[in-house]
Amino acid sequence: MIFRQDNSMTWSRLLDLLGEALDSAPDFAHTEDDLTDILLSAEGALEEFDDAAAEGVRAAVRTYARTGEWPELTAEEQTCLRYRLSIAGDYAAFVAEASKNPLLHIGQPEMEEEDLFEWVLCAMWRDYGFPLLRDLIESFARGREGIGDEDTPPGGEEGDAFGEEDEDETN
Repeated sequence: MIFRQDNSMTWSRLLDLLGEALDSAPDFAHTEDDLTDILLSAEGALEEFDDAAAEGVRAAVRTYARTGEWPELTAEEQTCLRYRLSIAGDYAAFVAEASKNPLLHIGQPEMEEEDLFEWVLCAMWRDYGFPLLRDLIESFARGREGIGDEDTPPGGEEGDAFGEEDEDETN
């Protein structure tokens, strides 16, 4: 079992748990191109893709929380799990850092590790994680299709919203 039974849960600990889970999770079975094709195939297609994998992903998260091992997953479940872990890790990293600022009044979680792990990967997913995934895939689709001239920042310069060029284009 990867989870501790004491009450010392912190956002940083959640970030560590999510990192361990991501490291041991099966690789992506679908590429961003695959998901972009799904997104562009019909209205709601990406939601249908995620919905079809949701119960298997929830079951896998529960299994991992109990055993520390990922069960066998379909290609769709593998892909959805990896995205959930990645987005949840970004969320946990943000909250862990923000919780260090006393002016923000962000307390530490008052849940058992296993429950918080499942909440961030399952309960929070549809309202917060999935919209981020959809936005990422839509952004990728615009870039792949050459769409997005209307998204050029003021001044017509490529780069961030402040007109500065992005120095690290690998992200």
